[in-house]
Amino acid sequence: MRLLLGPKTLDRLLEEVDVSVRLNQMSGEGEWAEGATRHDPLSPLWEKITKYPRSVLLGHVRSQAAPNCLAWSWRMSLRRLLDISVANPFQEWLATLPPWDGEPRLDLMLNRALDVDPNCDPRLAAWAGRHYVMGAIARQYHGRCRDYSAAGEGDRSRTPLLAGPRFASYRDFAKSLLPSEPFAKEWTHALWGGALRGDSVSVQEVMRNTQGRVFAVVDNLLDQPRDLLRWAADSLARAHDRPSSIHERQYLSYRAAQSGGRRRGIDYRRRAVLVLGASDDFDKLATIPNLNSCLVSIPVRRTTVEPDVVNNPDYRDQLWAEGLRRLDNGESFRFPEELAPAARDSNARLIGDLSRYCLT
Repeated sequence: MRLLLGPKTLDRLLEEVDVSVRLNQMSGEGEWAEGATRHDPLSPLWEKITKYPRSVLLGHVRSQAAPNCLAWSWRMSLRRLLDISVANPFQEWLATLPPWDGEPRLDLMLNRALDVDPNCDPRLAAWAGRHYVMGAIARQYHGRCRDYSAAGEGDRSRTPLLAGPRFASYRDFAKSLLPSEPFAKEWTHALWGGALRGDSVSVQEVMRNTQGRVFAVVDNLLDQPRDLLRWAADSLARAHDRPSSIHERQYLSYRAAQSGGRRRGIDYRRRAVLVLGASDDFDKLATIPNLNSCLVSIPVRRTTVEPDVVNNPDYRDQLWAEGLRRLDNGESFRFPEELAPAARDSNARLIGDLSRYCLT
């Protein structure tokens, strides 16, 4: 006799075979784990659920837990179980941090890691450091399902532009801010310039590559296609690809059920990523309308991050603990408008004489 399953029954059956399932809120992927691993949300052994019959969860486990269950009932029950078993590994990691010891580090972090040019206003460097840490926290907690104005950002948000020497490894800087444990190995993604050039680049394809990330590093940012520049300039502030109607949301749920929990297509959750842009070519900063007012150039002089600077786990953990405490205290990481003249001066210093870009 063929059986129909509900999510509670499925949860009980999976418990009997020592299996847990969850929906990874960062990536939108259904995941599963067995044995002792299933009790550790930060274990690197969580595996993605796929639609293929050879999947251990959809095949072997199903044959143990519910061999007489109809395939479509199994998928629908699995999808409903995932909807109530949601986990965010980044938030789980933040919850393991020690309390902040009270020593301010965020405002000096960027200068310590990349050696900010002394001619740059130190207040700009302090804001950039807060932007990366506090902005990432706010996006993962508050930047879902709504406009980022709730996270202290909006359509007119500003993005730091790390202006440094050619071939500098800014990805190492982003990775140094995150834990080195295996569960965080995919939280940083580098979008290399050579793979993104050309008129055929699709911003939605770029978005797919940032799914589940905390930082997206765009090296040589100003040499990218216009759409990508616009996408990075507002640092993914707009949530216009969120399902806008009940029919679209139902279709997304249907596709998730058909694929064993994997949410295909563009999903607003991917907007939680924070762009870390860098460039060594600044001429285009003045030639692209409105970009000059969106990007704030922070000139840095170091090509690599010294291992003993930011990679110290205690120092790194305190950076994030400080960011959490300052956000909890209601402090804003939005760009201070009183620094707008300093930002224009920083951009102009890197671009040079703006009169050569004016039409005569």
